Amino acid sequence: MIASVRTSSLKRLVHPATRPCAQALIVRCKSVLADEQSKIARTHVPAGARAKTTASAGVARELAAGSRPSAFAAALVPRFVATAEIAVSKIFPAGFGWQGASVVAEHAGFAADSFGFYTVTGAGDFAGVFLGHTVYFALKKAIVDK
Repeated sequence: MIASVRTSSLKRLVHPATRPCAQALIVRCKSVLADEQSKIARTHVPAGARAKTTASAGVARELAAGSRPSAFAAALVPRFVATAEIAVSKIFPAGFGWQGASVVAEHAGFAADSFGFYTVTGAGDFAGVFLGHTVYFALKKAIVDK
């Protein structure tokens, strides 16, 4: 455990002039660790009796109870939806476009550290983002936003 600090090994490593400071630091660290361990011991709840306190569990409880979600949950859910949309419509297609363009650039004879390789992979990245975003939102509009 962290609290078991060896002072004998410290005496060998620390210059004799700085030993009092180092020993005072060790004493302080031990007291802080002891305080933290006592806090943990006082507030420890057995795993079987522990209630779920995560945000997702709280939102699930609120929705299961039929009540309106809290302001925190109401603000958090749209943010995760927007983040997921960005990942699906831009990040993943950009990766596929870049990787596909790097294969094309390699077969075209460009070295991995040449300007031509950078240009081809940049164009593939752009095409992936453009096509991914366009296709995703066209499908979303056709399916969800009627």
